[in-house]
Amino acid sequence: MKITNTEANTVRKFKGAIYGDAGVGKTSLAATLKPLGKGLVVSGEAGLKPLYGQELDVFEFKNLNDLSDFVTSLTKGDLDGYDWFFIDSITEIARLFEEKHKNILAKKDEETGIFDIPQKDNFTYYRRIAESLTSFIRKVRNVDKHIFFSGLAKVTQDNETKQDIKRPMLAGQKGEQTFNGDMDFIFAYRLIPNPENPKEIQRVLFTQTFDGWTAKARIPMNSQSQLKPMIKNPNLAQIVKQALTTPKQKENK
Repeated sequence: MKITNTEANTVRKFKGAIYGDAGVGKTSLAATLKPLGKGLVVSGEAGLKPLYGQELDVFEFKNLNDLSDFVTSLTKGDLDGYDWFFIDSITEIARLFEEKHKNILAKKDEETGIFDIPQKDNFTYYRRIAESLTSFIRKVRNVDKHIFFSGLAKVTQDNETKQDIKRPMLAGQKGEQTFNGDMDFIFAYRLIPNPENPKEIQRVLFTQTFDGWTAKARIPMNSQSQLKPMIKNPNLAQIVKQALTTPKQKENK
């Protein structure tokens, strides 16, 4: 039985997600990661124009076979030359898994001519999507590299408070809840009016839950103040360094 100490289990790699409304500029944030080393943008959004001129390597996926090739290369070590990966987006990947399992159910019922998802199979349908998506996410997350997922925002209603909340859009609540638990960091990226000049719109990254937008930062307790709750015009490389900094031990006199 191997016993370690909490001081030996410091977080060394960033595992997280940035989500927001369409057009907020999530893809552009990949360019701010360049100080962390060589990176690969894994894109399924066909929206790479914001990164033109940045000279970033890109792998574009069209289907689940492409994603499988990426995961195989990643886990085999074929991509060890990269220091970080920006997967754009987890929402599109969830859609591909949803499409796959919907086709499975449609094929199952094609003899009867019923191509809608049968009510009795809804639970199985969303469970299978969540399992497939979670398997993909964990295989990517578990490599010893900085991992970033981007995603669209989704409005849902809190079961207890009945208030609207926003969180990353995936296929079904099961997948969304698992994704939230698997990520050390989930940041909300928003366009908000400048309080000093309401006509001016600014891009702000929220590292803590605020105004119905969910966010989290799983970092050492004594480092909480190093990561601001609201960051204007964010630089992800700088945020990663702040988030992963472990406080120095005080010397005993």
